[in-house]
Amino acid sequence: MQSTASLLDKIKSDYPQLNFKKGTQYMWSPSENTIFFADSIIQPVSLLHELAHVKRRDCLTHAV
Repeated sequence: MQSTASLLDKIKSDYPQLNFKKGTQYMWSPSENTIFFADSIIQPVSLLHELAHVKRRDCLTHAV
């Protein structure tokens, strides 16, 4: 099984146009083109959930 650190490395490699920063919660910021993650131990499901927002070009959730 792939470690969460190597999962993040793989996602960074596959999506070099995105930024990844430690924050207070998991969230996608379209204005900053950044996925924020909260935990010192990355939660794969939460990270992939935020990546799905990117893939869907999901900006409307931030406009509401």
